[in-house]
Amino acid sequence: MTEDISNQPEQGKPISFSILLSRYDVREGVWRYRKERELAVNTIGLFCVMVLIGLFAGAGIIFKFMVMPGLLPWVGLLLGPIVAVSVPILAVRAYWWSEQTSVAYDTNPIYRDFFKYTFLPEGIQLNIGQTEEFLKWEEFFEVYETHAMFILVTKKTRLLFVPKRGLTGPEQEKQIMQLLRKNIAEYSVVRGKKEEFTYSIT
Repeated sequence: MTEDISNQPEQGKPISFSILLSRYDVREGVWRYRKERELAVNTIGLFCVMVLIGLFAGAGIIFKFMVMPGLLPWVGLLLGPIVAVSVPILAVRAYWWSEQTSVAYDTNPIYRDFFKYTFLPEGIQLNIGQTEEFLKWEEFFEVYETHAMFILVTKKTRLLFVPKRGLTGPEQEKQIMQLLRKNIAEYSVVRGKKEEFTYSIT
């Protein structure tokens, strides 16, 4: 059986493009990453703690109700504030995450320069302004793909944002997607709002 390679990138041929990241690119990239990783993990952890508190409290209420009914109102007075405080804590936490993503662009001067990405079989050549570096595929931990962007995460939790609007079209997007899937084990497609964008015309 012959493998169909008509839609695969040419072996060894670099895929290169330059783009100036916008505030929206950075904000959306940081938010998506934190939503998928940090915020999700921390929220699940907090939820588990609240469930455990509820289970222990429920068992205590049943025990006290059966043995000492007069203590039940005091248990309610104790648990009421805990439940009431947990709601604003979650709300404040969500607001804090939102604020952090909003200032990420303004607090990092590298986003004022053009990013040039060159995708190679061995890794990514990255040029930011006058600086350049080469990142091997082994340095990357995971990739998140949204409708309009690739978010690359290194093992040192460095984020690289690759907006699809900088590509020449769907074919180049597919080539990069195949390259990322081949070389980075953790690849996740993020569902959500489909942001409208236009490919670069070269």
